[in-house]
Amino acid sequence: MPASAPRTVVETFARYWSVQDVQLACSVLADDCVLTMNIAETLLPFAGEKCGREAIEAALHTILAEWDYIRFEFTIVSINGSLARCKIAYVYRHRRSGADLPGTSRLNIAVGDGCITRIDEYHDAAMVEAFMRSLARH
Repeated sequence: MPASAPRTVVETFARYWSVQDVQLACSVLADDCVLTMNIAETLLPFAGEKCGREAIEAALHTILAEWDYIRFEFTIVSINGSLARCKIAYVYRHRRSGADLPGTSRLNIAVGDGCITRIDEYHDAAMVEAFMRSLARH
């Protein structure tokens, strides 16, 4: 059976993650997939670099335990070979405080053999850090 095209794999991942289905979202990840998020793990424990499907699945569960999606609009901006460049326009609600964090993130998603092999996610780290600091003061 031929491997799925990068667009199909990325769209499948986005569809499952957008409805907060961690198990199905992770079903399209390679066993040795790597997820990087350009925010310090000391600020957000699910950030930094996670290696392997199990570690990524745990990080995604942690995200959902701490945040809810009010808005989640995933767009594939371009695909060049096996690399998809994507963006997410979002409003995340911090569950403990009820505060909303609006923003846009960029993702570079690499696909190989019908699975996602790497996700590099880029946020406005300074904005996220300021948001988290503001929560710590209340």
